[in-house]
Amino acid sequence: MSLYNMLFGTNEIAPALLFILDLNQPDKIWDSGRFRDIYLNEDGTRIILYTRNGGGNRRHWDASHWKYKEGMDCPCPGCIITYKLKKHPNYIRDYDDDFDSTYAYVEFGVPKLFKEIAESLATGKKPQSIREKFDNYIERIKAGEEQIPEGIKKIFREIKKDLKKEGLY
Repeated sequence: MSLYNMLFGTNEIAPALLFILDLNQPDKIWDSGRFRDIYLNEDGTRIILYTRNGGGNRRHWDASHWKYKEGMDCPCPGCIITYKLKKHPNYIRDYDDDFDSTYAYVEFGVPKLFKEIAESLATGKKPQSIREKFDNYIERIKAGEEQIPEGIKKIFREIKKDLKKEGLY
């Protein structure tokens, strides 16, 4: 499980939105790469996929996908965002997160068949950026409203141990 998902989980309507776009389904036609979350924009006219396919992750992953040539047929996260998702019939655009460019947003239009449903599920609120989510999470911890998950505490204990071993802590 990723740090993002340990802290924030996924949107409760994520399975429905993935189904609407045929992303990450058993037929594997449209894979999202390093999926983190998916949600609607404020008025339900767009579906926004949130991945860890941004920044340096956009390059072809030669080391782990050496059997594949860079391009549409390669299943690495870099090729998925650079080549494959752009061919999705509802693709609008993709862009890296301003706070952490290793994350990327991919915007899709809502297929006609699902427009009414998507608009009814819209919250009227602009989705939070990763920076806003982290800032709000830290504020909740400081206020005693949120506890740091045990899995994250364990990761930080291991990092601290390694830093001590290297004389850096």
